[in-house]
Amino acid sequence: MVFDLRDKPIDSLDFDLLDTGNYSDAISKFILHSSTPMTISVQGEWGCGKTSLMKMIETNVCDTTQDKYYESIWINTWEFFVNNNSDNACEQIILYILREITNQTEKQKNSTDVEDLKKNLQRYFSSVANIAMDVVGVSDETKHSTIDIFSDVRLTTVSQLRTSIERTIGKLVKNQNGLSDSGFVFFIDDLDRIDPENAIRILEILKNLFDIDHCVFVLAIDYDVITRGLQKKYGEFDKKSEVAYRAYFDKLIQLPFSMPIKNYDPTEMIKQSLTEIDYFQDYHVKDQTYRKLAEIVRNTINNNPRSWKRVVNSLFLSDIIDQKGKNILDKFENRLINFVFVVIQIGYPKIYSYMLSFPDLFLSYLTNEDDKFLSLLEDQLLDVYGKDKLNNVAGVFSLLKSVAHDFVDTREIILTSATTSLEEDMKLEVKYDGELYNQSSQTQFRQGINLIEKVSLKSGSDVLDIGCGNGKTTIELYQTDSSVKIKAFDYSESQVEVACANRAEANIPDSSIDFYQMNALDLNEKEQYDLIFSNAALHWITDSKNMYAKIYTALKNGGSLAIHQGGKDSYRELHEMALTAANTLGMQEYFDGWLCPLFYPTKQEMERLLFESGFTNVQVVSEESQGSEYVNLIDNFANASLIPYLDRVKTVAEQELLKETFKTLAKEQISEVYTHRLYIFADKE
Repeated sequence: MVFDLRDKPIDSLDFDLLDTGNYSDAISKFILHSSTPMTISVQGEWGCGKTSLMKMIETNVCDTTQDKYYESIWINTWEFFVNNNSDNACEQIILYILREITNQTEKQKNSTDVEDLKKNLQRYFSSVANIAMDVVGVSDETKHSTIDIFSDVRLTTVSQLRTSIERTIGKLVKNQNGLSDSGFVFFIDDLDRIDPENAIRILEILKNLFDIDHCVFVLAIDYDVITRGLQKKYGEFDKKSEVAYRAYFDKLIQLPFSMPIKNYDPTEMIKQSLTEIDYFQDYHVKDQTYRKLAEIVRNTINNNPRSWKRVVNSLFLSDIIDQKGKNILDKFENRLINFVFVVIQIGYPKIYSYMLSFPDLFLSYLTNEDDKFLSLLEDQLLDVYGKDKLNNVAGVFSLLKSVAHDFVDTREIILTSATTSLEEDMKLEVKYDGELYNQSSQTQFRQGINLIEKVSLKSGSDVLDIGCGNGKTTIELYQTDSSVKIKAFDYSESQVEVACANRAEANIPDSSIDFYQMNALDLNEKEQYDLIFSNAALHWITDSKNMYAKIYTALKNGGSLAIHQGGKDSYRELHEMALTAANTLGMQEYFDGWLCPLFYPTKQEMERLLFESGFTNVQVVSEESQGSEYVNLIDNFANASLIPYLDRVKTVAEQELLKETFKTLAKEQISEVYTHRLYIFADKE
């Protein structure tokens, strides 16, 4: 069996499995019955079939057997940017279009019609002799002759060049020279594969030079490319700028057509593709089952033809691999299950990673024991996919349960389908959970109150809080003197969201406390603050010399700092238990030669760093204890200080297992925790 794995556009209704022929026929009739100039956009996401639709339009409108037809010129814009900078590429596109027009004439022995155009071109381009002419389909003879033609450095205006192009094309279509008397239709493809700003440049070139009689342009483009390309000109796309964006688009495009991807019926495409790879072998598949598979495709890869090609290739490969191994796919239901797993992998790779990481939890859901797997997806991936897409996935799982009932081989099927996954290690980034931290940050809050009690705020001070976390300590600081203005940032976006909610609950205006997200090492302000405050955050910055230099620069002359952070060996029993938990689970290889990235200095080391940074009146208070004064210290550690350990392991399942094992062992075996806290004060004179 030979299966064509390539991703090729179709050019005939004979291969139109998505039934887009009606749309190509309609656009073709529109072109043939409309006056020129005309620009049509075929809009849609990458891989949705724009090129195939344009190929079918080309077949219709360039049919020389019809009374009216156009000459066809096809430009793959991406090819021009592969080996050229943007300026050269844009000029080459102009040259290529004009060469294609003149080549049509030269084939008919009527090259005299283009002499005026060549003269104007040689004046317009001053640097073409230096442009690389390596364009697909251009002969060496054409390259040399083009350089000779454009060797004159005198320039004309765009309008003069446009007039020359219009006059030349007018002659070509009116003379009896074997060419169409309708003109040219230019198919501009792959605009969504190049930089958006370059795509806008090309569109403006086409508008300025080729918005003339006898010219039709059909552009394959995603509207998102337009919006990204115009951001420098109009700013970020929002409700205020939408009118300007739309006006610009309407000026360029006379007929926008959106690919009807949501209206595709992929049933025939699925049937034919799976038959080609003999996926269901000798099993009989009911039409009702194919319709359910079509709905699954719609809800996972959005009927995208290119994504479907990836699905088929993956199914083909997983079948081959299975035949070499356990033959799990010998059962019909297992083939249905594998089909669903593969399309989820292509359409929702992060959800698939959870299936792979939590196979037992996933199996419990498939067998209707509980819905914990769906709850996990909503907790972890709501921000990634949104509620509607997660509902789509839940619908896919329901459809799976309607076509398959035996899930005993689920774990093996997931591993089989995983061989073609792009998610290499199936690991998701561990982030601070702002809400979870908000519920279990009693230790840090108590330490922050201790710091605040040692601070003397001056009325009307400008304050910066570095690593504000859930904002509770920041709010306490503000409430000691509401005349101050506080800017407070944290690296975690979810922490900032919780901080804003806590500020609102305390009825504090955002003009008094401004919470925002930032990396502390991005602090680049100069002499802005009377006080820089930080609670339980700066021990995460191992580049301490750089950090404190930035703090010094950001302080006003006469300003002060008040910082609490961990000191040498703080929480050593908990750090040791994290490694013990990893060894217990057989994960020690992840931690060989690794040290937790923390800046835990001694009192003397901290003092020396401050003096070397330029501070005066340095005072470092070192407080040591056995941790009994802190409530829920182990849970607090698990939700914050354990994160670097969780980042070392590979899968979500391992992360969850390490965290739970750490908490269990720590609560069973640790009765005292050495805590060493540094309260740091200094001035900038």
